[in-house]
Amino acid sequence: MRCVPKAINKVIVLSHIGYEYDRQVAARLSGVDVVVGGDSHTLLGPDALRSAGVGSPAGAYPTRTTDKDGKPVCIVQAWEYAQVVGELKVSFDARGEVTQCAGTPHVLIGDNFTIAGKAATEAEKTAIQASVAATGVLRVTATGHSSHRRIAALQGPCGCLQPHPGGSGAPGAVLAPRAGRGRGRWTTAAPARPATPKAA
Repeated sequence: MRCVPKAINKVIVLSHIGYEYDRQVAARLSGVDVVVGGDSHTLLGPDALRSAGVGSPAGAYPTRTTDKDGKPVCIVQAWEYAQVVGELKVSFDARGEVTQCAGTPHVLIGDNFTIAGKAATEAEKTAIQASVAATGVLRVTATGHSSHRRIAALQGPCGCLQPHPGGSGAPGAVLAPRAGRGRGRWTTAAPARPATPKAA
């Protein structure tokens, strides 16, 4: 089944049906090149995600499969609650067919490192940063002043951006490592907000 006019030769599907259904649907369509999916909260990526205590990946990022005509389709997933920012690079030939796809799921973490409830020493920070860099998937990220302004604009009358009711994070929160093993090793932490000048 072809869903788009023949003049369009690059098709990216945004879905919310889950990873397994994305794979099933892609195999039944023609002309779809990339699927960016959600709903099943499926973590995709290298085993480094498991060893870093993030979670257990269910497949590669991207997952490469084929459509009903045997042409390549690249599938990625958003995982859950904005904990991963995906980076996907797709190359196409002159006919618009995928020739290559590669990517990395980046887990964004803060730089306020603590060990057993105490701030990490400079030597410990250096060791943690080296460990983070070695994973290839963790990325220390700070929220800047302009990010806070953009987030504040989205929290206006429409209430478009609100904290997830079941989580401890806040809009603009980043993941911060804490002592421990497994999924509990990472927690959300709100970045420091810019200082507001006091009225004279």
